[in-house]
Amino acid sequence: MRTYADTSFIVKLLVLEDAALNAVDLYRSIGRPSLYFTCLHNLEVSNALRLRTFYQRRSVPAPERAAVARERDEALDRLDKFIARRAFLDVAVNLESAFVRGRSLSERHTERLGCRGFDLLPVALLTAARSAAARD
Repeated sequence: MRTYADTSFIVKLLVLEDAALNAVDLYRSIGRPSLYFTCLHNLEVSNALRLRTFYQRRSVPAPERAAVARERDEALDRLDKFIARRAFLDVAVNLESAFVRGRSLSERHTERLGCRGFDLLPVALLTAARSAAARD
């Protein structure tokens, strides 16, 4: 089974902290499906891990900052391992078709639901990822 997860869920699978355990438990309970991993995930996940480091470094004494950097490196290594074992399916998508799909979603749903363009992008990328995966 392949499925789509948003960036915050993927980040929780990569960081080892109590607040993330619910996401890990949920992932296990649904059978650890392969998760589509698009170019947007790639940017957002790695940036979220680095942004997390930025905020943590500001709140800890200087001697503890090396540990914060190690946690970031370990999370980035876990990301690479998830991709290598295809738990995260690194799918190349046609960005132009994803944006066309996003515009179509906007025409159909925004006036009724109040969607932002950036909120439509993950849905459009999922469609493109599914199409790319079907070709593989």
